[in-house]
Amino acid sequence: MAMSQRLRRMMVEWAWFGTTMIILHGLLFAAWIWLDPGSTRQFMPIVLLLAIYLAAGAALIGVFVWRVDRAYWPLVYREAQRSGINRRATVLNVQRTRWRIERNRALTLRARPQRYEYLLTLRVYPTDGTPYEGSTAIFLKHDQVPQRGDEIVVHVHPAHPEVIVWLTGVH
Repeated sequence: MAMSQRLRRMMVEWAWFGTTMIILHGLLFAAWIWLDPGSTRQFMPIVLLLAIYLAAGAALIGVFVWRVDRAYWPLVYREAQRSGINRRATVLNVQRTRWRIERNRALTLRARPQRYEYLLTLRVYPTDGTPYEGSTAIFLKHDQVPQRGDEIVVHVHPAHPEVIVWLTGVH
């Protein structure tokens, strides 16, 4: 699945997150008006409201991160990665898309190189049947990009042969 296809799914998740955050803040302001802290001198309801707001905000952020991860890498692709069938494939075409992951630093303070998304068109050779063409998109460093004609090993989803995931480098 190319990044352009993932982008739509991730934008839906961002819209969901924005809407739920607006609702959370609306509820916070409504509760603040209902408490009317100017007329009472009690401190505990305000602290309780703040605690509920922070817990709900943290929960929404956690759910958002989980949902974006699932939108970025759909279930069939995760299944193909985890329990896909190894197949030999020949690279027919390599096309770099406009998507990239910038250089950054991991928690170990080691710099990670910049990676670009490449759309690979492959001819997959099943053990039984005729070879077929498929494609997969993957972020790679410059030195990991396969050339046309290279043989690679891919994982193919058992029930959906069009779902191809490349996990290993060029062989």
